[in-house]
Amino acid sequence: MESEILGPILSSPNRLPSDRAKDATRNPVAVLSALNLIQNQRFLDFTGGDGYWSVLASALVGKGVGVWIHNPEENRNIIEPQIKQRLALTDPQQNPSNLRFFFSPFRYPQPPTPPFCTKPECYNCKAQWPGWDGQFDVVFAYASYVTAAATALPPTPAVELSPPLTNYGTPQPDSTDMAGDINAHVYRLLRPGGRYIIIDNAAVPGSDVGVSSHLNRIDEIGVVQQVTKAGFEFVEEYVSLRNPSDPRTGPAGDYTDRFQLKFIKPGGSEQVEAAMRCLVGHW
Repeated sequence: MESEILGPILSSPNRLPSDRAKDATRNPVAVLSALNLIQNQRFLDFTGGDGYWSVLASALVGKGVGVWIHNPEENRNIIEPQIKQRLALTDPQQNPSNLRFFFSPFRYPQPPTPPFCTKPECYNCKAQWPGWDGQFDVVFAYASYVTAAATALPPTPAVELSPPLTNYGTPQPDSTDMAGDINAHVYRLLRPGGRYIIIDNAAVPGSDVGVSSHLNRIDEIGVVQQVTKAGFEFVEEYVSLRNPSDPRTGPAGDYTDRFQLKFIKPGGSEQVEAAMRCLVGHW
């Protein structure tokens, strides 16, 4: 089903030239097929760059408030023009108006509070708004988790969030556990049964975390250990991006061996909040 939907999107003249150059090494149909995205689900593209993956996910979740592209605040000057270029070129018939982008600290990929509408039938939206906890079905991290694990990254100060961080390990202002902070925050954002997908550049098994800084690679076993420590359950690994000919000893490149790991937040599933349903079509 995903291939039938994504096929026309992949061949659309409205995709950026840079997208087509990436398709051969990213295998987008296989990657997105593993996500099991369906209509009206909500997708968060963690450190999503110019939105390569988000524009494809938007075709699967359909119209409404469905897809958010996150990027670190420090990258705004570079990334924001690229995203706006993508949105300006995209055919609304092929890319429904469900794409939103935002900038926040790297370790806190949380969208801003929605701008609630003023329609009479929606007067109680703001009062009912539960916050972003448990509002996403999929958080997707492509070649970005390795950055969180890089020991060369300096700690960032704590920030004020609404609602404030109260569960799953509130980070301290001087915390250097970037990956732990991100995993805890992603856990908050996902609904019970929500999926956390991590795709990244594979390192030699048993590699020290320092490899993340020097080669832009990470040991997948270490990723599983870090993510399950945050409360997630490891489900499975997909092999569509594996490249056995990559020795994994040099810097990551276009044809790097990549792993795709799927985790879920335990607890089953929940109904969509009434306040979130009210947002559809108003944001």
